[in-house]
Amino acid sequence: MENKVVRLESGLEIVIRPIMRDGVARLAEGIRKLSPRSRQMRFFSTRELYSEAELRHVVEADGVGALTLVAATLDENGEEIDSVAAAHFFREAPGADCAEVAIAVLDAYHRLGVGTVLLTELAEHAKAVGIRRWSGICSTDNVAILRLIAKVGKVELLRCASATYHFELRL
Repeated sequence: MENKVVRLESGLEIVIRPIMRDGVARLAEGIRKLSPRSRQMRFFSTRELYSEAELRHVVEADGVGALTLVAATLDENGEEIDSVAAAHFFREAPGADCAEVAIAVLDAYHRLGVGTVLLTELAEHAKAVGIRRWSGICSTDNVAILRLIAKVGKVELLRCASATYHFELRL
């Protein structure tokens, strides 16, 4: 996948690109930058620190069975400044047409369109490699994620258990 530069309605210019293979430290830093509420909504925990193995799992995506895309802000010269969001999918099984999806956007970039652009790009890539459905889990108080993913496809809530929604999205 090639890097894609996008100018959002807010005027913010971002680049959407695959996560770098050496991105473990940057991913860890991004998680620490999330507010406790955002970490709770994304990870079901306010935990700030993750093991090298947990982070490497997200970074070492092959683009077919798994892919992580990053949204990063750009300066006036088009140079990358800072990563502000990440989204990934992981196929449920090799060759399956369903993959688990997740996204996190730094708090200062909520409601600016970053998540929509990032998930749209991720969905395009997923469809190109044969993924037709995404599955996921979210907190029942995370209505924002349900609105966000509905911009990418048709969402079906499968069940509600232990204050979480299990959903599926047809791309």
